[in-house]
Formats: sequence, structure tokens, C-alpha cells
Amino acid sequence: MHVAIGTDIIHMHPAASGAALGEGSLRDFRYFVSNVARLERGVYLNCGSAVVLPEVFLKAVALARNRGIALAGLTTVNLDFVRQYRPQTNVVDAADGGHRAAATRSSATTRS
Repeated sequence: MHVAIGTDIIHMHPAASGAALGEGSLRDFRYFVSNVARLERGVYLNCGSAVVLPEVFLKAVALARNRGIALAGLTTVNLDFVRQYRPQTNVVDAADGGHRAAATRSSATTRS
């Protein structure tokens, strides 16, 4: 669960508890990070999430790398029918450590 306050239907319920939602989201995020950290030579699929989950995945990758886990050989796939910025940038491009972006900038600089 990755609750964005005010965006999910559960927030409309009169008995919704912000404390419980926040605690559950933090617990689930930590669990998600622990799973992402084990994805060396693994595969991550983004299926139909265009905004929140790609951001959560990007943060999980950053936390794993900050802990010294290289995530070498990680394959990421965006399975949305409509290609959007966040899934492409945060899931596919960021997972390779920005190497494609760096190579593009380097090539552009070389041509100038």
C-alpha cells in the first residue's frame, strides 16, 4: 500500500484513521524496500501505475543503493499502454543508474 493522502477512496470513509493509514504505509514501504533490495539480477514490472508507484520504486532503489546494494543486472519493464513520464523515467531509466541519461548528455556535449 502506498497511500497518497486525499487521493484514495478510503479517505472518504468517516472512520478513516490517518494514524493507521500512515503507519501501514510506512510499514509497507519498508517491506517494499526490502524486496527491491533483493532484486539484483531480478525483474521489476510496473503494471498500470503512472504516478505514485513509480515514485515509490525510485525511492526504494535509492535506499537500496545508499545501503551499498548495486542492484546489478536489474531488469525493469513498464507495461502501461500509454507511455508516461514517471514510469519511463523512474522505473526504466533510473533502474540502470542513469547510465543512458549520462551517455546521452555526453554524446550531446561531444557533438556541440
